[in-house]
Formats: sequence, C-alpha cells, structure tokens
Amino acid sequence: MTRELFHNNSTNTLEYTINSSVTTLTVTSASSFPASGNFRLLVDSEIMLVTGVSSNVFTVVRGYESTTAASHTSGATVSSILTSGSLARWAADLNHQRLTGGPPVGRLLDASGNALTSASFTVTNGVTGATVTDGPDGTLLGFYPAQSSGFQFVTLLRSISAPFSVVTALQFSFQSAADVGFWAGLLLADGSGMSVSHSFFLSDTGGFNLATSKMSSNTSESANYTQNFVWCNAPYLWLKAEDDGSSTLTFSFSHDGYNWNTSFSVSRTDWLSAGPSQCGLFFTTLGSASGGQPNGLVTFASYIEG
Repeated sequence: MTRELFHNNSTNTLEYTINSSVTTLTVTSASSFPASGNFRLLVDSEIMLVTGVSSNVFTVVRGYESTTAASHTSGATVSSILTSGSLARWAADLNHQRLTGGPPVGRLLDASGNALTSASFTVTNGVTGATVTDGPDGTLLGFYPAQSSGFQFVTLLRSISAPFSVVTALQFSFQSAADVGFWAGLLLADGSGMSVSHSFFLSDTGGFNLATSKMSSNTSESANYTQNFVWCNAPYLWLKAEDDGSSTLTFSFSHDGYNWNTSFSVSRTDWLSAGPSQCGLFFTTLGSASGGQPNGLVTFASYIEG
C-alpha cells in the first residue's frame, strides 16, 4: 500500500484527448508532479488517483472520491489536488503504528479509497447473541458468545472482481476454557456457500496457528491447505489474500503490514471452481464438547481492498 504524496504547484495540460474509460493519460510535462504514485489529480470536475508515473504518462484510477469518469479534451488543465480523501489517507499514514508506510490502522477502505462500515458488507450471523458493530475509531468489532460445542462462522462479505488484494489487521481475545480457542481472519467465497479462509487461531495455551482452509460451509471445514504455529508479539496480526485473476491465489501474513511472508499459494479454481467473487472477514470460537466455547471478541483494525 503506497503512501499518499503531495507536491506544490503541480499543474500542466492534457497532451491527448481521453475518453471516460482509459486508465492512462499523458501530460505535456510531468516535471512538476511527484515522480511516482500515489497522488490525486483534478481534470475538469473529475478526481483521479495516480498510481504510477512513467515519463509524462500517468496510470490512474478514474472517477475517484465519488466523482464521475468523463471524456477530457487535449489541452485540459491537469492539476494535483488536495482532497478530503487524500487528507484522510495522509492522517492514516501518520498513524504512529504505521510509520513503515504499510496499510493504515483504523481504516476500512475499498479499492477506490472509499470508507467502509459494517453496512458495506453482507453479514451472515446464525449465532444468537453474536454481534458486529462499528468501532468509534474506524474499526469493526465482533463479539461471539459462549456456545456448547462446534462452530459457526459469522461472516462479512462483499462482491469483488479479480484481480484484487485484500488486507486486514486484527486483535482478538477470549475467556478461556480447556481445549478452546478463537478463530478469525479473511474469507474468500464464490456465493455458493463454499469459501477459503485465511486466518489466525488463538488457542487456550496462548499460541497462534496460521491456517488456510477449505470451507464447505460456515459450519464445516473440509480440510486445511496449510496450518503452522507462529509467534508474534506485534500489536496487530496482519493477513493478506491476493487473486491474480488468471491462475493463483496467494496468502501471506505480517507483523507490521509492510514486510510480508507468503504462507501458501494455490490455483484460484482449486476449491472455488470459478474463483472468488466475494471477499471479507469472519470470526468464530472453536472448542470441544467437554471444554465448551468461550466468549470471544475480535477487533478488525484495518481492512483494505486493492
């Protein structure tokens, strides 16, 4: 996730006419603009996010911050602009936990940089007493009440188109009993009920397991792709899932959201026959019938689509 960049007096003109759908534009001279993304442009009344610079050519995301992508004629003024969205991103970049330039904490954002809340997801919750609420600091809070046995995911899903990446940072805790734990992380799904989870599991012994699993439903795990013990003393646990749109799903974890370790990769159609069409979050407690299940609480401190 690239930090927001700013530059004074960055104004030029459009070299060629563009339509409303192209994702590159050429200016007469880019010398007064930042040498790389990300920064924001105003062309007529359309805001664009510049994600890459090559000579005088900008790679852009069109219709940013709820503006409308439109055609623009040669000679139109192209200006770097300070917007409410760029200020929000700048504030997130300055978060004291995020000085590395990784994804921001306290921000839930779609691929266009628009803020998300719990209402942005389709929430599936078949557990009496389980709740999903918006935190006061731009986070999502999930509560899972004690159960007698088994598990059932509480899921938060959104439609998404490949290629994509999605990142989350989370913290969780639970009231422990024997042979129980709390399970939370990212979920990729295809709308049929089948999904792939990429998650951390916190056990009653205090250790973390990093697992990528094939789920046949919200109450049934088919098999683990991979499961490994990890140790992390950072404030947040970071997870990332990527779909290249052609062949591969890649799953990673991090202690800071900036330095990533790839834990597993697999064909995007191995379990989900057409690949993922939804992404989001899930949480649940997990325990044996003898130990019972605890109350669990998870904070999703970051959720960033890209």
